[in-house]
Amino acid sequence: AMLASVLRQVGLRVGLYTSPHLIEFNERISVNGENATDTELVDIASEIDAEMPSLEHECGRPASFFEYSTAMAMAHFARKDVQVAVLETGMGGRLDATNVVTPLVSIVTSISMDHEQYLGNSIEAVAGEKAGIMKPGIPDVVAGNNGQVREVLREAAVIKDAPLYVLGEDFTFNGDNNDNWSWQPVNIGFGRPLENLSCSMRGSYQRENASLVLATIMLLAEKGFSVTDQQIREGLSQVSWPGRLEFIERKGKRGNITKRYLLDGAHNPEGVNSLAITLKQEFDYNTLIVVWGAMADKDVAAGLKTILPLTGRLILTQPG
Repeated sequence: AMLASVLRQVGLRVGLYTSPHLIEFNERISVNGENATDTELVDIASEIDAEMPSLEHECGRPASFFEYSTAMAMAHFARKDVQVAVLETGMGGRLDATNVVTPLVSIVTSISMDHEQYLGNSIEAVAGEKAGIMKPGIPDVVAGNNGQVREVLREAAVIKDAPLYVLGEDFTFNGDNNDNWSWQPVNIGFGRPLENLSCSMRGSYQRENASLVLATIMLLAEKGFSVTDQQIREGLSQVSWPGRLEFIERKGKRGNITKRYLLDGAHNPEGVNSLAITLKQEFDYNTLIVVWGAMADKDVAAGLKTILPLTGRLILTQPG
């Protein structure tokens, strides 16, 4: 979302493909902030369905939901003649449907244990699956959040002969809050320093995410995408992502604030830990009431262990 927001400031037609959706499927496929309409999706689905029997016969199996939706995104972006597309992998990377694309730049954000039944039971195994998006000669921007992860990504980059840019080694960021921080290249010649940056999204980890975006922007500049400092600032300050530390205030009839809600989709131990840190650093409250729901494949015990010390009242729920 950050990368798409910055590139839109340049005046480009930017396609954005993400998952999952929060309210409706259309959110997954957008161009310049406009979700694909029902009519557009139905037209594309009809086109794909015409090809599906021969494709499924060739593959020997039916298409998965994510493979189908990825094909829909590609078709929509083609119809809209987008100039650049930002694609989020669905799960892992190596076997992900989005991995059919040869990108301009690949990004690997902070890696933690998740989807173990598919990606493996160690951080090295998960990192190996994520490294599967690397392509020969294509630059990779990575968080490399711990030593084991960095080594896996570095080895994969060497095998693919792909340039690797690691947060903390090739570029870094400084600042204690999202309203005033800076980004600096460590390697001479890799981009330019940026000061007085502001990120509209809450959470200290968003500065890390934004730093990966800025490194990507510097690499895209070498491929002809020229982005000014002001366009970068505007893009980061305007981005929003519903359901990720989304702060909602409800007002009464007299205009006074009666309720405050924080909606967050953290779903693995690292994500819940980031949520807990943000609650302690950026919010004031007398009593924290936590409404908690999780799918069966999540590490519920680890998540609750992190959040319970902050909790005045816990309400457990589940989706229908």
